[in-house]
Amino acid sequence: MALAAHTVRRSAIYYWRRRLPAALGGKTLLISLQTPDPNAARRLAALVTAESVRAFEDMTKGRADHASAVERLRRVIQDESPYPLPARRPPQPRTTAEPRIETYSASTKAVAARLMAQKRKAGMSEAMIAQMTKVFDLFREITGVQDMRLLRQHHLAAFVDILEQLPQSYRKSPKDRSKPIRQIIADTKGREVRRLSATTINRNLDYLGQLFTKARAEGVPSVGNLDLGALRQRKTLRERDERPAFTADDVQMLFAHPLWHGWKDKIRWQESGTRLVQDGFYWVPLIAALTGARREEIAALKAAEITVADGLPALIIAPNANRGLKSLTAKRDLPLHPQLVELGLNDHAARQIDRHGPQADLFPDLRPRKGAGFGGQLDYRFRKLVQAQLDGNPEGKVFHSLRHYVATQLGRIADLPEPVRKDILGHAGGSITAERYSETTPLAVKAEAIGQLPWLPVVHPDHKASR
Repeated sequence: MALAAHTVRRSAIYYWRRRLPAALGGKTLLISLQTPDPNAARRLAALVTAESVRAFEDMTKGRADHASAVERLRRVIQDESPYPLPARRPPQPRTTAEPRIETYSASTKAVAARLMAQKRKAGMSEAMIAQMTKVFDLFREITGVQDMRLLRQHHLAAFVDILEQLPQSYRKSPKDRSKPIRQIIADTKGREVRRLSATTINRNLDYLGQLFTKARAEGVPSVGNLDLGALRQRKTLRERDERPAFTADDVQMLFAHPLWHGWKDKIRWQESGTRLVQDGFYWVPLIAALTGARREEIAALKAAEITVADGLPALIIAPNANRGLKSLTAKRDLPLHPQLVELGLNDHAARQIDRHGPQADLFPDLRPRKGAGFGGQLDYRFRKLVQAQLDGNPEGKVFHSLRHYVATQLGRIADLPEPVRKDILGHAGGSITAERYSETTPLAVKAEAIGQLPWLPVVHPDHKASR
């Protein structure tokens, strides 16, 4: 059978090939049609050829660049199902005893979507779902493979090779979000930049492992031959050193900032003044430093989740309308540190319920903007605050460093059992026996431990707060 126009075959797989017009540089485009089936290749090549005419016109008029045009053509292949078409079979008589069984799409994107739907149903947070989805999208971008049945070990090796070259800050800047990954890497050549840590690379491989498990469960046996373990990175730092904790002195310095003592105005919020507002930015770092809870866990709290449990002031961390949780063990009750009570957190929660009803958010000012999670709005200002208080923050400490600080402080409490520390932080037990058969720590025992966390240099605002 003759090949379709602009179609070539390499190693049993068909590719679409076409040269750009001379005005656009004359470079040859070569894009995999992701199928060994000639009929499927003929149909897909025709669709891609038609779309390429429009893409080249947009490039000529400056409405698109080379990278976006290629991505546009790949989407045509993806949307039109780049899989081998089934051979024609003679019609089979239908019987009520044999219901028709639909097969699952082996598209990487489709398998990932079904996995994320499963995770969402299990209560996983949207932030975690977004993080995993980002890794799956990156995997497809780097390997160019859209069908999981076509994955081979060398695709995984190429993925890890690119991860090792990526800067930690890739695509965090608006100007980099539309750049191809290889261009981002090229832009860092000859510069001192922090690359992805071994922990981050291994976490990405763990996410892929979950994707492969899902695919295998749905009937893609070939992914069982892929070896992720051989590609795992050997750590050069202890895990606790990869993301440094704030020291006790750091924390005292942080909370000496005008944010908690009085600042000038919205522009000069880092300068001392008389204005003091107990909003989300005021409360979330305080709660993190006095409980060890994660940023999103705190920022997405409902006002009714500040309550009294077993006779003790407490906050409830559980899936709610604002977010899920990172894991099952993240669901927990935490006693409030006495300083949070003294500063008026319970009163703040009561005011939100009075104003907005029983379903009120604890921090309505932190409701996420499009594409962000709860607490994401704090990131920029908190980084600026840390830089101001810690001489530029040379160690690169972040909000999560507060959680590491609390874990360190709890670890220094004499005779505090490790299960109590894990229950406060929402970590899993160290063994199957501990996880399955141990009871959760009573709130009073947690309260005794949390009460030993150092008080912060913050006092009740009295009549200075403007609400």
